[in-house]
Amino acid sequence: MRVVELVAYYFFWHYGRALSDLFRQYVTLLWFVFNFFSIPELLRTFVSPFQRMQERYGGGLDLEDFFGVIVVNLLMRIVGMIVRSFFIVGGLLVLAAALAGGIAFLILWPLLPLVVFWLLMNGVTILASSL
Repeated sequence: MRVVELVAYYFFWHYGRALSDLFRQYVTLLWFVFNFFSIPELLRTFVSPFQRMQERYGGGLDLEDFFGVIVVNLLMRIVGMIVRSFFIVGGLLVLAAALAGGIAFLILWPLLPLVVFWLLMNGVTILASSL
């Protein structure tokens, strides 16, 4: 009688509380990956100079300094865009992998008791055939 009660509690836990906890942890994982790569911040500062490196123009009528400052600042912005692009793409790839893996796990979770039962029966069959 205790075994039947234990199995009933297990199925109640497996299809009830564990499934809801698993879903909450999955949402937390997606939130973590999204914020770990700082995707909103990278998009907001996409055209900012790389590591805030920029030249200041000293003033005056020196055209060489003026255009030199423009070129350096433009290059730092291009480098910043390239680096941020790699991090955004990498973050989105990791987010997509977490999304796909989580969906697959949430789909497979209800089938796991059947897999355990199948493995148990397969093991008993192998043991019985070796006797």
